[in-house]
Amino acid sequence: MTWKAAREGFDGLFAACAEQPDCDARYPRLKATFLRLVRELEARPITTTVTVPVHPEPVKVVLDGGALVTWLTSATHVATGVPRSIDELAHGSIAEQLAGGKLSPQAMGRVAHGLLYGIFCSQWTPYESEADVIRGGRRAFPSFPRSMLANAPQLAWLHDDCRAWDVPAAPPSIRDVTRSDIPTLLLSGGFDAQTAPSNGAYAARTLSRSTAVTVPYVAHVVFADSRCAQTITTSFFTTPNRPDTRCLARVQPPRFEIAP
Repeated sequence: MTWKAAREGFDGLFAACAEQPDCDARYPRLKATFLRLVRELEARPITTTVTVPVHPEPVKVVLDGGALVTWLTSATHVATGVPRSIDELAHGSIAEQLAGGKLSPQAMGRVAHGLLYGIFCSQWTPYESEADVIRGGRRAFPSFPRSMLANAPQLAWLHDDCRAWDVPAAPPSIRDVTRSDIPTLLLSGGFDAQTAPSNGAYAARTLSRSTAVTVPYVAHVVFADSRCAQTITTSFFTTPNRPDTRCLARVQPPRFEIAP
């Protein structure tokens, strides 16, 4: 599932750059460049030392194919700089971003690991084998080397971690399909590389009075990052069966950073 999400979120961002003349001219074939860099870095990782603000000691960073995929999964939240960063990586390194994302004060406490493992290790890994993860990776990114496929973006070594966390599996009913006629709004983001944009429409299949909306050009936190998503949500509470989605036609793509 996470491999599928990464592919859809990445493709949305790459397509937005390709549709913007300045971005496409400066960073042509961005998707192909990214996939090539992933393969090259997995075969020959880069090890470098960087300085991170407010961190007293230099930080060693190993940049391999998996690290690059994980970086882009998060970087969709700051999409305007992604094409430039990928281009610079082809000629240098983005290790500072990777280190800063883990060690900056803003990153501390962002993830409640006990809660995360309590849910993932009881509801997810008991019902998705390591072989399933590999198959999902191969479907989404057939050009990626085998060494990467077992470690889905942002969930590297999840099955190993869950064996150490050692919580019991949730009852199989946790995986049951929800069927309901309660009015439901499903919001997805076109750049979301953590929860696939297509998941909203997938869930809507068994929710007979649902509205599935994909807001373009936003990543995982759709409601917080999109004024249009907020407008749609507010209207949903007023007219649950017909939320006002007209703002979608006015959503503008980001202006990607263009290096000199």
